[in-house]
Amino acid sequence: MKKLFNKNIKYKVLTAVLLVVVTIACVTVKSNVKATSYVYDFWKNVIPSSEGITYKETYYNSDIAYYKYDELSDEEKSKIEPNLPIFNNLTDMEVYEDTIYVLDYNTTSLTLPTGNVDKYSLGSVYIINQDFKYTHILKEFLISDEVKAKLDEFYQFSTPLDKITPDQVTSTEFVDIYDGILEEGVVSEGVVKFSTFEYKEGNNLVLTDISDPNNPVVIDESEYTAKKVTIQEEEISTDKDGNQTINKVDRTYSVVTFDNYQEGAKIKASYTWLDVPGRAPYVPSSTDKTKAAVILDSPQGITVTDKYILIADTENLRILKIDKFTLEVVDVYLTPEDSSFYQLYDSQYETEYGVAYETIKEVNDYYTIINNHKIFKPTKVALNSAGVCYCIAKNAYEGLIEFGDNTEFNRYVGKNTVVADALKQLWSSIWSEEQYASQALDLPAMFNNITVSPDGFLYATSNPDSEATQVVNLVKVINTKGNDIMKRNGYVTPDGDAVYLTTSKEDGVILGSSVLTAVCVSKTGNFTVTDEKRGRLFTYDSEGNLLYITGDQPGGTQQTASGGLSNSIISPIAVDYLYRTTADGIEEETVIVLDKSSKSILLFETTEFGKAVNTATYLYQTGQIEDQIVKDENGNEVVVKGAESYWREVIRMNTNYELAYLGIGKALNRRGEYKEAMKYFELAHNATYYSKAFNSYRDAVLNENFNLLMAVIMVAVAGYAIAKITKYVNKKNKENAKNEEGGNE
Repeated sequence: MKKLFNKNIKYKVLTAVLLVVVTIACVTVKSNVKATSYVYDFWKNVIPSSEGITYKETYYNSDIAYYKYDELSDEEKSKIEPNLPIFNNLTDMEVYEDTIYVLDYNTTSLTLPTGNVDKYSLGSVYIINQDFKYTHILKEFLISDEVKAKLDEFYQFSTPLDKITPDQVTSTEFVDIYDGILEEGVVSEGVVKFSTFEYKEGNNLVLTDISDPNNPVVIDESEYTAKKVTIQEEEISTDKDGNQTINKVDRTYSVVTFDNYQEGAKIKASYTWLDVPGRAPYVPSSTDKTKAAVILDSPQGITVTDKYILIADTENLRILKIDKFTLEVVDVYLTPEDSSFYQLYDSQYETEYGVAYETIKEVNDYYTIINNHKIFKPTKVALNSAGVCYCIAKNAYEGLIEFGDNTEFNRYVGKNTVVADALKQLWSSIWSEEQYASQALDLPAMFNNITVSPDGFLYATSNPDSEATQVVNLVKVINTKGNDIMKRNGYVTPDGDAVYLTTSKEDGVILGSSVLTAVCVSKTGNFTVTDEKRGRLFTYDSEGNLLYITGDQPGGTQQTASGGLSNSIISPIAVDYLYRTTADGIEEETVIVLDKSSKSILLFETTEFGKAVNTATYLYQTGQIEDQIVKDENGNEVVVKGAESYWREVIRMNTNYELAYLGIGKALNRRGEYKEAMKYFELAHNATYYSKAFNSYRDAVLNENFNLLMAVIMVAVAGYAIAKITKYVNKKNKENAKNEEGGNE
């Protein structure tokens, strides 16, 4: 009995030790294995995943030197060093081939011939090569004569280049609305007399010689004097009986006297009787005062093609079209001719000679009206291969604005739908018209970024609708008809995080859906979006399948972001693919993110896992499913791997990756290995493809064993028939035998 007791004690101790060891092992494994990324399964459960792209390095302005700086002379270095950028308000970024274009602006001062301009939000474009070296630092752009004439006409601007004042540069008005053509006259004996307006000391009088309509010349102030003159003139009046009476009346004229000017010259007179100048659409170039240049005011968007650079010059209400090689502005997109935007000149407020007001009240009334209208303020811009320009503008809820290749407004495209508020609709049936009108308008979600893919489609991201219970269609692919053709075939839709908290009792927890702020498309058709809320990158293929997420699993606080790698991204405003050529001559795909909070450019490189996923996705979409044996340039046979092989590599790196099982299953199903495909579709938790494989497997089994099945069926039928016949014959025989026995008796 004592031995048995001791034996039980030993078993218990051994069991307890084993439990402790197993527990420690489990805890150790759990603490050592921490996924740096995640995806979603068929049921939208979060599952750990390897990273597709991983953080490599961060570039601040101090980390970016000038191209070939070490090769410059000391004199050249002394000129460049003080002008190297300091990142201030990063707003956008575009990558074209291996060159990066960064848009920034900062508060600075400008020097004009007439004085200094203080506190101007001057925009800059930094052009950076693949080695992250500055090649150009642009703060102004020369404009062609055609563009200057277009701006003069649109803004009714006539101030000579060297007479532009600091007030005109910083003016909050965009046209000289008080500066109208009031009268025309002819020089006679060195004098021109105008009767429409009264010249007052201190007014801004502008005289233009228009004798040659094709070459108007602004007359310098030193060539004339002007004054108000009252002259008594005779006036003939006729009464009802036809009797005429000559009366003496006083008439006031604005008389302009020329010291030495050609007789008979045709003069146009205009003046400003209020000191509210319109904004100057251009300024003298800093390098050549005789040439006009444009400076950027708080620009928000940039895009680059093989020929042009387009910049959304937001606070100047325009989009600049710049020659990529000469860096000269060759055209400009101005306020669209559409009723949704306030037009700078409205016929309702114009007279024959321009806008002319009699009182300050009329001016205030005018501005009260126009300030209630929407001003064209472009924020993001894109240009396709056909020369069609698309842009997002502040408070433009009608959709994306489309301009033709002639810079003229075409239409709105891709409008977001309004989320219906059921409660508001219920109350609207009860409220009076006044009560309903006092409620806030139901407006669609705003677009916040756009880009054109290599195959010409327009990708656009939107802000989530604050009134929607579930966020959908935060990323759209818009075709030429303005329709959303985004494929959403994945387990989750391309809207960022599919699982997130909406309420929490803990302080600082990030709540709500992802806020996607930028999108870029790779050469292979994959696209990556940035999540501003949690600082993450989501990458999808062209079918809408989620490939990988850069960042830890959902959760975290405002202070720590997700608690993992995505801490590097704080407030992303732009993302793009950069293809760099390595020293070995290999093209390397990287992703760069522009972060406005940290004022930096973040570089991410594709991991081995990401390369395998990207390659497998691309090969499957291009029909290269299986391995192929081809001959190289030396005539040797080599194996070119297909999508299936790369998906198997993905599984070896990450057994949780359901999309790889789905890809292998599709390859097997395509090859006719339906039974094996069913196993992979089951692992991928894809009921749709499992059903397809099962149906194909059933049909294949039936076809393969058709003859045997038919033989069995025929034998069974024949056996059944023989049995029935035999039974019938036996029955008849028994009946006959019985009858015969009865007859013999």
